[in-house]
Formats: sequence, C-alpha cells, structure tokens
Amino acid sequence: MISFDGVVARNFSAIARTHEWIKHVSLFGARYLIFIFALGAMLWVWNRSQEQERFLRLFELGLSGCISWGTTLLISYSIGRLRPYQTFHFEPLFRPLIETPSFPSGHATIAFAIAGTIFFHDRLAGIICMGVALLVGCSRIGIGVHYPTDIFAGAVVGLVVAWGMHVLIG
Repeated sequence: MISFDGVVARNFSAIARTHEWIKHVSLFGARYLIFIFALGAMLWVWNRSQEQERFLRLFELGLSGCISWGTTLLISYSIGRLRPYQTFHFEPLFRPLIETPSFPSGHATIAFAIAGTIFFHDRLAGIICMGVALLVGCSRIGIGVHYPTDIFAGAVVGLVVAWGMHVLIG
C-alpha cells in the first residue's frame, strides 16, 4: 500500500510530466528559482537595511541558509529516505546533481530559511517570500525528487533555524 505522501508525490510528478506548462514551471522552480530567490533576498536586505547593519543582516541571512542546509544533511543521512523516482521507478524531470536522501528537502529548507529571515524583519515581505519558498518546494515535488513531507520538514527546519539566528543576531 502506498502512503498518502507517495500518492501525492507520484501523481503530482505525473501531471508535471504530461502538461508542458506545469513541466516548465516545475523545472524552472526546481533548478533556478532558489538561486534567483537567494540573490533577490540579498539585494532586498542590502537595500532595506541601514548602512551600519547591512553586513550583519547579510550575515544573518547567510548563516541561516548554511546552518539550515547543514542540519538538513545531518537529518537526511540519518533517515536515508529514498526519493520518489527511486521508490516508484520513474524518470524524474531533472535528477539532483548530488544524490542525497529525500527527507527533508534541502531546497525547501534553504528557501524557508531565507523567507523566515526576511519575515522576522519585515512581515509583508516575509509572507511574499514564504510563497516563493512554497513554489520552490512544490516544484521539487513536481519534478519527482521529493515528497510533500520532505517539503514540510524542510520548511520547519528552515524557519526554526531562521528564528534562532534572529534571536541570536537580529
């Protein structure tokens, strides 16, 4: 019996593989959006921060991303969950450059760490960033490399680390 998580991942990926526009949005979101989002967040922090605190805010943003990514690697190798395309034996739209376990999603973790860091300084901008982070996560499901719970766990890790960095630095 396939779990609900597996059904959602397999079906969402199947839809992305059969509908061209969903396929292209998923590929863009999974491959490029995280880099554009990170660069945009750095520019936003630079432009919105007082001159004397710019580097501190950029440090907070970078440290949130790095610590959340490291935490994700520790968790993922401890759990060792296979990716949906490995479990259900289909060809993903795009294979990860580095094969790591599926749970939690590193892309979602970093995206939500960025969004959380922005949120703790500007609520409205942070909510918009949460939407972008969610798009990053959903695109990873669409290309067939993550389950919904991978994205959820990544969001939790990213937001907790961003909160911790805000308490320590912010």
